[in-house]
Amino acid sequence: MTSSRLSLRTIGSILVALTAALTAYYSSVYGIRLTVNEKADRAAVEQIDRRLVTIETVLKTDVAHRSDLEALRDEVRSHLNCIETLLQTSRTEPAHELRRSRATGEARP
Repeated sequence: MTSSRLSLRTIGSILVALTAALTAYYSSVYGIRLTVNEKADRAAVEQIDRRLVTIETVLKTDVAHRSDLEALRDEVRSHLNCIETLLQTSRTEPAHELRRSRATGEARP
């Protein structure tokens, strides 16, 4: 009986030691995973932050202001009005006069 008790104690202590070692291993792995995830999250946030700063810089330097766009709009409207006026006057002139004025380079009245 003494040898069986000794062997049961030995087996029990080996099981406790294995359980403690496995617990320490898994808690270490879990801690490392948490650290890696936190670093990955920080890296992702920093990368997104860098991209946002780049976009803000591009918007500030390369995009036209509202007043510039309004001036361009007015200029395009002016050109379109001139084209419309020319088209309307060309419809009222006879076709043979248009051809003659274009061929000779004469200015139309």
